[in-house]
Amino acid sequence: MNEFGLNIKNAFGAVGDGITDDSTALDMAFTATSSDIIIFPNGRYLIGKSITVPTNKLLLFSVGAVLLPVNGVTITINGSWEASPHFQIFDLSLSGGISGDFKVSEIYPEWLGAKGDGVSDDAKSFNDAMIMCDKKRVLRLGAKKYKLRSTVHNYSRGIRGVARYTDSGNNGTSLEWDPIDTATDLNPCIRIETSGHGSEFVDFAIRGRIGYNSKALATWINKEYYEQDDYRMFANGYSGIEIAGAATPIFRNVQVSQCKVGLMLNSTKGHITSYDSTWAGLIGVYCRLNSGDYFFQGGGINGAFCGVMLGITLEANHYGGMGVTMKRVHMGFSPYGFYQCKDAPMVNYDALQTVSGLVGNLISTRFERVGEAAIKLLPKAISEGLSISGFGFTWSPIEYTAHTGGWECPIPDQLLPRDLKQKYAMYLGVVRKGIDFRDVDAGGLFKSNAPGALGSVYIDILDADANLSGVQIENVVVRRKIPSVYTGFSTPQMVGNTIRQKYLNPLAAGNLMKNPEEASSWSMTGVGTGYISVITEAELPVPLSSEVRESLGKGPFKIIKVTPDGTNAQTVNLYALSNPLTIDPGCPLSYEYFLLSHKTSVRSRIVITGGTLYDHTYRNTPDEWYRISGRGQSSADIHRIEIGQSATDPMFIIGVMVTNSDLAPYSPYPHLYSALPIESRNGFIVSSPSGQRFKITVDDAGNLFTIVTS
Repeated sequence: MNEFGLNIKNAFGAVGDGITDDSTALDMAFTATSSDIIIFPNGRYLIGKSITVPTNKLLLFSVGAVLLPVNGVTITINGSWEASPHFQIFDLSLSGGISGDFKVSEIYPEWLGAKGDGVSDDAKSFNDAMIMCDKKRVLRLGAKKYKLRSTVHNYSRGIRGVARYTDSGNNGTSLEWDPIDTATDLNPCIRIETSGHGSEFVDFAIRGRIGYNSKALATWINKEYYEQDDYRMFANGYSGIEIAGAATPIFRNVQVSQCKVGLMLNSTKGHITSYDSTWAGLIGVYCRLNSGDYFFQGGGINGAFCGVMLGITLEANHYGGMGVTMKRVHMGFSPYGFYQCKDAPMVNYDALQTVSGLVGNLISTRFERVGEAAIKLLPKAISEGLSISGFGFTWSPIEYTAHTGGWECPIPDQLLPRDLKQKYAMYLGVVRKGIDFRDVDAGGLFKSNAPGALGSVYIDILDADANLSGVQIENVVVRRKIPSVYTGFSTPQMVGNTIRQKYLNPLAAGNLMKNPEEASSWSMTGVGTGYISVITEAELPVPLSSEVRESLGKGPFKIIKVTPDGTNAQTVNLYALSNPLTIDPGCPLSYEYFLLSHKTSVRSRIVITGGTLYDHTYRNTPDEWYRISGRGQSSADIHRIEIGQSATDPMFIIGVMVTNSDLAPYSPYPHLYSALPIESRNGFIVSSPSGQRFKITVDDAGNLFTIVTS
């Protein structure tokens, strides 16, 4: 038998009774030179001291062969092993451990004691297996039902099942999620944070234990908080998968059901991808932290309440919202497709001027059998940079019958009276630039036939051009439209109008900031040794654009150059005339400037007491002059403007103008200013410090006269 390996019992005297210490026998086997293959026949091998398996040794485990290290003992395996994927080979119940650089690419939780019988709690075996994955191995699952009663923390390079379990006719890999801790809201079955960069999670399902359904929503939703769009409306529940930290996982053919939240996006980096996966529960996908760049292709997202929920938590310099691209995703069979709520207890929504809404592209995304609205955003949510090729939209009936068959999903009467249902197919807050809703793909949004129906789309504030050809435009209701902004305007037209308006009214309001053309008015905060300087146009790496010249005048120009230290990304600050500066709370703040940067996303904001005004730009064109602007918030004071800076590339800023009114021609000074001559036929009136008024006029010979006025 030595030709096939050395038997640990026959050759070295191991007992394998789970009581006798077999560590001496293992030491002898691992130092033997007659064979590099060690056979472990059926038995439980108690290991009483730490041992190391050399890199040249291969361990062959027969069915029933188990290594049992005691407390404080570590078996370091630098070689490899072979074993059936269905049976235990390591027992860590005595608090021993397995480590080493073993030559195994996949870890089965069965090796650590998982039963996969749908009855035994396999959570410890899963977590032990995750530790053995050591951020470089895949966790491999069989065609079984694994019952889990506590969270599995991912340390693998992904989880691979056989195929997701869907019903009795399509068996596969299923994780039966039945947590002991039901008091912690959104407690996840799998938490992906460590080792989640590009890891793939493939071919398995997670099933909770709560049969969420739209008809019984009053069981899990508080009516008072629902009417306030407050997250506290929801009863506590658990989630299927949570993505946290900087993890960027990829999901393929994964299914989550019967959980409060199917997929919880709680990451600080975004770049999360889902292919042909199904996310369901009370809420299909919850974007709690909007770090942007979420991608869904194929599959479906739906929930007994909503498919995707957005919040208002502060992340990456904006409050809530979601930046997402969807292709061929089914969003129907829910009261709401996208729904936004007030979910941040430390954020006072009423004190905010705006929050972020929905940004991105929805391509061939279907909203079939919608119960209440395809998209419902908060009134303060900014909608911009959102393109929808078509809606594939149909309404659900507004009432439930005895046999729904899955085709009825309105808000139940206990939460919303019949005459208030289906008012609009979409609710948008502040509509700004880049809104493009078309009906080229499976039709558009249309008004319901419900008794309470009022229109197809409700817009709280229309503040930019928008293509709304896919939303039954004759039934669009706009609460307030910003003057001189009209649906259908193209961006070049709007820019042209702004330029003409400034030339027709050259007298600028005073700039609320310290002289923006002086380096001493600027500062940099954060760790680093970057510096700020003033340069001329001749020193620029990219010439000023025609738009800059048309907006700022003929020049000569003074440009602020921000030079980083090459390591640290600092914040550039331009402070108000005083800190804080008291302003008229009845007028909205506005600001704009031109930027040249190598970065594709430079964010800026105006800091006010108790709030923030962010710019409207999510992406700028690198290495080109780009207009950055923000407007629409009111405040009693202003502190400073902050602009993000790259750690490695210089940034150039020109024309910073902040006003307590609509945007006006650029002024480098805090008082009225004009870059062009100002003409008056009947003179000017000025006031003395005591309040006496004087009129200055001129006759045809050019003689000046001063007249005291009343």
